[in-house]
Amino acid sequence: MANDSPFLTQELISQFEENSDLILGREEAAIVWAQLPVLETYYLALEQCTERRALSHAMVVGWHLLLRRPRGDVVAIIVNNDQSSGPVFEGIESGALTDAAFELIGTAVESQGHTECLFNPRLLMIPGLSLRALWYHGEGTDHITPLAQGPALIETSVSVSGTAFEEQLLPIARDEMESHKQLTANIA
Repeated sequence: MANDSPFLTQELISQFEENSDLILGREEAAIVWAQLPVLETYYLALEQCTERRALSHAMVVGWHLLLRRPRGDVVAIIVNNDQSSGPVFEGIESGALTDAAFELIGTAVESQGHTECLFNPRLLMIPGLSLRALWYHGEGTDHITPLAQGPALIETSVSVSGTAFEEQLLPIARDEMESHKQLTANIA
């Protein structure tokens, strides 16, 4: 998965290189920069999950660039899309979610049997449900694999069609919205 995304400006590359010692060491940074799998990061508000075709409402908010460091651990380099200044290096995260995303993307690419991806891997974040998922977006098809423990009714690490995912989300999001309304009414 070559790194030819349009957001990779010289300014962003400079921000990465300035912080590369935190990631893997300066001498290795230039070598791996072109190898990073890039996940567009999409945000879906809880309210949007209560509507049909929820995925069509997701908004790109940045990127996660995944990297396996020489010692074997996986990190995500987080880049946010600031509306006024463009891409901004935000930080680095690691852990079980990052490891799972890296492995699932690798498995999906290998299962296609060739080097060019037929899908665009995305990271879907639904903070209102404490849910993160890999979103494989392809021409005419979507598949979602939840990564983070979110609602009990959504099984993690199992890929489902985008339509099935939206159908799973709908009642959960509506229940959560109703709970928010009741909580707000009780406070007032």
